[in-house]
Amino acid sequence: MRTLARPIRQLAAVALLLMAVALLWFLGILPLSAHFDRLREEIESERTTLGRFTAVAALQDRLADAQRAGRAASASAAYLKGEGDQIKSANLQTLLSTIAGENGVRLSSTRALNPIERNELRLIGVRVQFTANIEQLREILYAVEAKQPFLFVDGLQVHTVSAMAHDPEHAGILDVRVDVYGAAPRKRG
Repeated sequence: MRTLARPIRQLAAVALLLMAVALLWFLGILPLSAHFDRLREEIESERTTLGRFTAVAALQDRLADAQRAGRAASASAAYLKGEGDQIKSANLQTLLSTIAGENGVRLSSTRALNPIERNELRLIGVRVQFTANIEQLREILYAVEAKQPFLFVDGLQVHTVSAMAHDPEHAGILDVRVDVYGAAPRKRG
């Protein structure tokens, strides 16, 4: 058997050592490193999930308070009272009739309007017609917007009373039609 020259043996030993290190690298360290990367990603994913669960748990603690506040708001004076839309509409008509009466005006007609859904509110509306002078109209509109439950004037039409315009006693009398809405909590279904 022939022996190889010393530089070739040294080169072969270094090559064998490099192959052993490469083999160790590819078979041991790289798979282990990939496994640790996967574990790191799983841990990060679990932390994110834990954070979401913690946030939900924190919201659950406040849920009872929010429900209590919602019930209190529904029962507050800011909303129209009554069980159904018809009763709320009738209560709104009564309220408007009272406001008009306090200002020396009698309503000539009232009509319920279709409810309107906006955000978390259900607006119950009534259209009223009456005749009044400008000062009475101003007082009525002020009273509508200043009282509770909160009421909103959505439409207003004003005309002079033309049939009696030549009569000085009826000068300045206005024929008024007003659409007024009151708020009610939206029905949950």
